[in-house]
Amino acid sequence: MRTNDPLCASTGQLSDEDLALLLKELQSRRLIVVQDGKIAYALPPA
Repeated sequence: MRTNDPLCASTGQLSDEDLALLLKELQSRRLIVVQDGKIAYALPPA
């Protein structure tokens, strides 16, 4: 089930595809660093 409900992330309803896109977006903004498929560390927003 796909939804635009902003609560879906907090209720664990993100698909693997959505999660991958989210991680890629965060990496592109340099907010997180991913190593070996896991989040190594996250930086607070500037």
